[in-house]
Amino acid sequence: MVHSMQADCFGIAINTFLGLEQQYCEMYVREGYVKRAYFLGPLSLQLQPSQAAKGVADSRFINWLGTKPNHSVVYLSFGTCAHISGAQLDELALGLEASRRSFMWVVRAADKWAPPKGWEKRVEDRGHIVRVWAPQKVIVY
Repeated sequence: MVHSMQADCFGIAINTFLGLEQQYCEMYVREGYVKRAYFLGPLSLQLQPSQAAKGVADSRFINWLGTKPNHSVVYLSFGTCAHISGAQLDELALGLEASRRSFMWVVRAADKWAPPKGWEKRVEDRGHIVRVWAPQKVIVY
């Protein structure tokens, strides 16, 4: 059994649902990560076109996305709950490079992590790192 502070809690609410991640939802409880888990997702509702249009003017990322074909950019963000090591970020960076796909990557730990040497230059035509809070709902819309 894996021990975590979560395992000591009465239960935890998780932003997902069984229909999306049933195998992982069941494993989370079975392996002892928590006593009880309440799968409540998705909690982020999709923007309506009028809301998206209003937020577009505020986003500094939309211009960059506008240079790419529709549905061609991989959006990568682990949010504020995931703690990812520098070595893992390096591997993600190299994986994005190897994919040869356009991407927008929100890196929360950007103040503590620098990409592998030369990486930003190698991906500058198709990759965009966001080092600040990103308006995810506007970007993904």
